[in-house]
Amino acid sequence: QEGKLGFDTTVDRFFPDFPRGREITIEHLLTHTSGVIDMLWLEPVFLSPTKAWTPEELIRMAGAKPLSFAPGTEQKYSNTGYLMLAQISEMVSGQGFEEQIRENFISKLGMESLVVGRDQTVVPRLACGYSISDDSGLILPIMMGIGMAKGAGSLVASAGDVVRLVNLDRMLENNFLDTRPLAPLKLANGTIAQATSKIGHGECTQSYLAGGTLLIFNDPEITLVGQV
Repeated sequence: QEGKLGFDTTVDRFFPDFPRGREITIEHLLTHTSGVIDMLWLEPVFLSPTKAWTPEELIRMAGAKPLSFAPGTEQKYSNTGYLMLAQISEMVSGQGFEEQIRENFISKLGMESLVVGRDQTVVPRLACGYSISDDSGLILPIMMGIGMAKGAGSLVASAGDVVRLVNLDRMLENNFLDTRPLAPLKLANGTIAQATSKIGHGECTQSYLAGGTLLIFNDPEITLVGQV
C-alpha cells in the first residue's frame, strides 16, 4: 500500500545468497508457493525446539535445503516464508518487527493486550494450548520456542484484540476481502492450489491466499476467510 514492495518483488533483493532468490517473489512467500522448506521441519530445529534460533540462522538453514518444488508451481505451508517477510519488512521500513507491531496495530487499533511473544517473558493470564491424544483426550504439547516464529505466529493477545487485529478496514485503503478474488489460488500454470479434507460428515476445501486462508465447507455450504 505504501509502494515500497510489490507482489512481484523477488527475495534476492533482500537475501542475495538465497538459492533461486531471483525466482521467489513476495507473493510466493505470502501464498506458501515458494517451495522453501518449513523451518520447523529442519532437523536441528526439530531436535532442539526450545533453542533460541535467530532469523538469520533459520533462513540460512532453510536456504541450504533444496526447494520442495519450483516457485509458483505448488502450494505447501511454510513458516519460513513469513519469517522472511518479517525480515523484509524490517529492511524496507527501517523499523524492528516489534516496533512495527506497536505502531501499526497496537496503537492504531487501540489494543490493550497484544504483545510479540518472547520465550522468557511472563504474560499475565496467558492460556496454554493443548493437543489431542487418541488415548487420553487433551494433553499438554511439547513446548516450542515462540520467539523463532517471528512473522509466522509469534503474537499473543486476548480474544478481543484478535478481533481488532483482523478488522483491518481502519488501516488499509481496501478491505482484504475486496483486494483478491474470494476463490482458491490459481497457480501460474493454471492449476488450482487447494487441499480437501474430511470435517465431520462433510468436507472442507482449503487454499492459502495472500494474507489469509480460504475455507470452503460443503455441509453446510459456508465460505470463510481466516488463518490456519
